[in-house]
Amino acid sequence: MKIEVREDKVTIEGYVNAVERVSKPLWSRVGQFLERIMAGAFSRAIKRNDDIHILLNHDWNRNLGSTKEGNLELREDNIGLHARAEITD
Repeated sequence: MKIEVREDKVTIEGYVNAVERVSKPLWSRVGQFLERIMAGAFSRAIKRNDDIHILLNHDWNRNLGSTKEGNLELREDNIGLHARAEITD
């Protein structure tokens, strides 16, 4: 991730998650598992949702913007889900 701080805004840009790679071991209540996100999964999710939000610490009370507001851009490429957000106070 690249973070750029200016006088009146912060720009965050980089990959949120990769596709076609096996994760580190993860745990659930039934045991350990590995996760792999298939190519195209993010593209399909973006197409199905007309407004995707960027939240601070997954908290809806700290909504920093959205694709509909125009300050969040999301796209999937051969690496994974790429995000670019411009956040102003």
